[in-house]
Amino acid sequence: MKCPGIPRRRFASHSFGRRSVFLFLLLIAFGCRSTSELITRPAIVAQIPNGTSASDATLQMESWGYECQFQSAGRFVALDEKGSNVTHDSINFVRCSKAVRDGLVTTAHSVAIVLDDNDQVSDVLERWDYVGP
Repeated sequence: MKCPGIPRRRFASHSFGRRSVFLFLLLIAFGCRSTSELITRPAIVAQIPNGTSASDATLQMESWGYECQFQSAGRFVALDEKGSNVTHDSINFVRCSKAVRDGLVTTAHSVAIVLDDNDQVSDVLERWDYVGP
């Protein structure tokens, strides 16, 4: 039975339900993770200053979810401020990597914790790569 002056809400709630399902499916399809899970060079340098031991630097990076391994006389290709490749050859460093998927794009962050002759941090280099459509 229809009541005069009272709008039917069936269509409004039905429409809201469809929109909610649509938004939920978009969220699943495009993900909800953020590259904020990746640590930038200034934050790394603040927590791992020059003079930090290689083992302490590795522990800190791993606590942020990075996978690390020691490289002896290795090569690391970093990016400068303009996004150009800068190759560093024959350096001792701890290579740390982490990838985060954000929708259809995966951000890969590679960090080189450069070590001096005493296995202490002397520099931090980084590289950002993006994979996706």
